[in-house]
Amino acid sequence: MLMNHYLGTSLSYINWTLGSLFTVTFPTSQLTRLEWMITL
Repeated sequence: MLMNHYLGTSLSYINWTLGSLFTVTFPTSQLTRLEWMITL
C-alpha cells in the first residue's frame, strides 16, 4: 500500500518535470499525447 503511494507520487513528480521540459521543447500536441500515454 505504501509502495503504491510512493510510486504514484514519483510518477506525478516525473510527469510534472517532463511536462515542464516538454512545454519548452515540444509543441503542445506532442506534449498532450505524451502526458496522456504517461497517465495511462
